[in-house]
Amino acid sequence: MKRKNKYCLFLIRIIYFYIFDKNRRMKICATCSTKPMRKKIQIAKMEKFFNERLPKSTKTYHQASTSTYHIKMKGLKPNSYIFYFGTQSRDFRKPILKMDTAYGKLQNSGVVKTDKKGCATFYLKCPQIYHNESNNKVYSRHFHFLYWNKKKSKWSRRVLTESILCDIHQNDVKKFMKSKNVVIIDALPEEYHCQGHIPGAIHLPHNKHWSEKEVMKKIRKTHKNFHKLSPIIVYCYSKKCNAAHKVYERLNKMGFYNTLHYVDGISKWKGTKNTCSTQK
Repeated sequence: MKRKNKYCLFLIRIIYFYIFDKNRRMKICATCSTKPMRKKIQIAKMEKFFNERLPKSTKTYHQASTSTYHIKMKGLKPNSYIFYFGTQSRDFRKPILKMDTAYGKLQNSGVVKTDKKGCATFYLKCPQIYHNESNNKVYSRHFHFLYWNKKKSKWSRRVLTESILCDIHQNDVKKFMKSKNVVIIDALPEEYHCQGHIPGAIHLPHNKHWSEKEVMKKIRKTHKNFHKLSPIIVYCYSKKCNAAHKVYERLNKMGFYNTLHYVDGISKWKGTKNTCSTQK
């Protein structure tokens, strides 16, 4: 009977984890595994990492810069202090750094207190992707946050994670277009793509099926040295359009992690636009 009760309790925990904690269990970083770390060396390394970098108090602060993203968070613990952080911002055309170097001393961070509804705004610069030497993997853009434990008067070691797709504007796109290794992707359906698109944009419509192999083949027609971590800019029609986000999510699952979002879209593009007839 006791075994049966334990088994039922185990199933309830698993169901709760998958339903209510779905958005907090993404394997998008070196410390985001849903399995416990068994190696003492790894645990000791993480403890050292936290002890050296975590703020000593709950004094609130945040990044103050024109390049800072204002990330509005909901569904947090009400009236709680949160420490949030990400890797440092870096030109996505530059070589990918190791994890410790990318995070630095957690300068790209802040402390905030949630309101009574569990809402708060995080202020972060666009985090860079990084390489984790321990498992030889590269991780896409994300940021972490953790709560202040009132009872123990210290920061919790339960690190929560959110992925992020960073927005850029036309001036950034035109600057990056000068680099031959930057790939621009139009996420709009064919009829909209043919009406007008950014010169040189690769067409990957959100409403069509395409495989990783097809993506590589299509891009390498114009970018011979393209690889999965090459810099990518994805766009659609306007700020209200979600086609770019859909394409980004599919590319991210395939391992194309180094992606930015031209948020204003083709509707705000000032300059030359190609059509399908002019491209032939």
